[in-house]
Formats: sequence, structure tokens, C-alpha cells
Amino acid sequence: MTTQTDYGNGQQQQSHGTQEPEAAKSTHPFEPFWKDIVALREYAVHYTTARVDTIKYRARRVLIWAAVGLLAATASLIMLITAMVLLLQGVASGLADLLGGRRWAGDLITGSFLLIGMGVVVFLAIFVWVRSSRQKTVKKYDRHRI
Repeated sequence: MTTQTDYGNGQQQQSHGTQEPEAAKSTHPFEPFWKDIVALREYAVHYTTARVDTIKYRARRVLIWAAVGLLAATASLIMLITAMVLLLQGVASGLADLLGGRRWAGDLITGSFLLIGMGVVVFLAIFVWVRSSRQKTVKKYDRHRI
């Protein structure tokens, strides 16, 4: 079999079916092993990148829900404060009407009762908390008595 090869300079060379042995085709015994190592490295990089992206996604989702929760808590607190102000203004106005139109007296009585009520609630909360803490401590050390 005769083939013609063009080398780009207009000259052609003919070969008669004998091909030169390729010395570069010799394979190293560890070549498949190195290919597996390279593939494993690529897989590990891909896996690590995917895990990092998953963590970023979860962190982003947590931050978004935290922002939504903070916004909802802020809106709820604003509504609660507004409701309390309107309620206390209504009570103060009602007392002022009962006291003959003395607005200052209605505001003074309402504010005083509010402060006294808050003080009582705080005192009771602290009292209950201290008592339960003391009872837990006593129970803890009663168990260790010999």
C-alpha cells in the first residue's frame, strides 16, 4: 500500500505500508495508578467545593430567617407598645372625666398605678426566681448528704 504525505512545502513523500514503531507509546506501570490519583483529587476538590457551598447556603438561609424573625419581633414590639400607650391614654382620659375634667389628675393616677404595678411584678418575679434557685441548690446538696 502506498500513501503520500504532504509536509506543507509542496513536497510529498511516499511510504510503502511500513510504519515506524512508536517509542512514545510505551506506558509506565504506575500510569493507571497516577490517573486514579488525579481523578480522586479532582473528586475530592469537587466534593469539598460542594460541601462549602452547602454550608454557605445554610448560613445564608439562617441569616435570612434571623432577619425575618428580628423584623417580626420588632413589629410585634411596636404594636404592643402602641396598644399599651392607647390603653393607658384611654384609662387616663376616663379618670380625667370622672375627676371633673382634670386631665393632669387622670394622667398622674394612671402613671402611678402603672409604675406600682410594674414594681410589684418585678419584685414577685425576682422573689420566685431566687426561691426556686435556692430550692434547687438545697436539693442538690441534700442528695449528697451521708
